[in-house]
Amino acid sequence: MMPTEPPTAEEPRAPEPPPAPRYRWYHKVSAVLFITICLDVGLFLLICPWTDYWDNFAAFVHNWRRISTICIFAASSAAWAW
Repeated sequence: MMPTEPPTAEEPRAPEPPPAPRYRWYHKVSAVLFITICLDVGLFLLICPWTDYWDNFAAFVHNWRRISTICIFAASSAAWAW
């Protein structure tokens, strides 16, 4: 049993490209702020460890006992909250 007409080959269609993303102003502003903050932190961590300011940071030198106590209390109270 042979078909009377040969099957017609349809040309494959190219897939449609996805729509271009629409970036709003707040997407662009948040990207610029994120890049700025990353650059600031990066420069700070690149320069400050080799200065005297890094070794004698007054907020940690004078209050180290108090800061460590607060951190331990916060960590232990957060663990008991669960």
